[in-house]
Amino acid sequence: MPKVTGSRCRTCTRWAGTPSSTPPATPTPPAERFQVAAAAKQAYESGALGADIRAEQEKINRADTIVVQFPMWWFGMPAILKGWFDRVWHQGYAYGSRGPNGEWIGYGDGFLAGKRALAVVTMGGPAWFYGERGIHGAVGELLFPLQHGTLFYAGAEVLPPVLITGADRFTPEEGEAAAKELRERLLAIPATRPIAYRRQNGGDYDDDFVLRPDVAPGLTGLGAHVA
Repeated sequence: MPKVTGSRCRTCTRWAGTPSSTPPATPTPPAERFQVAAAAKQAYESGALGADIRAEQEKINRADTIVVQFPMWWFGMPAILKGWFDRVWHQGYAYGSRGPNGEWIGYGDGFLAGKRALAVVTMGGPAWFYGERGIHGAVGELLFPLQHGTLFYAGAEVLPPVLITGADRFTPEEGEAAAKELRERLLAIPATRPIAYRRQNGGDYDDDFVLRPDVAPGLTGLGAHVA
């Protein structure tokens, strides 16, 4: 059998050297790239979503308030809750809509417009760990991806969170005090003033969705997006 004594050109299909009796195979055309967000939107619009996902979306549609309760694990939501958002909060349902003039809808407008949202978070460390100068970082910044990037992005009015610190060291009396605080906060939801996040289309951002120079001049970071 003839042997090849040359080498393959790196940038073309030409074969350099002595020809072989078996020519190189024709390159396979690349497969069409799978777009996760677009596929989820198509599944939603065609009614092909799983029954479990549709059931969760129907609960959200019926609700006037969304309460997200979780223990803080490694400075964020546990994976099972993050997975719930990933599966339920998809394009076509939770985002990706356009306004009457083709404008992008988000951050203060969206499918949760008219609803309120509240995070209830239990944490193992004491409260001062999560203060403005605490070693764990300010809790408002730790919760920013959920409160601003998920709930407010979808149009909800986001209320200040209920923070239950030192939860795994509670005495029975401390546990009852935390439960009392939670009951009071839940009952006060209709009257509670939401966090003053800046609305996307409220005039604070330019056409590139960057804060205008005259808005909070000199201020950077997550806090700049709170009026």
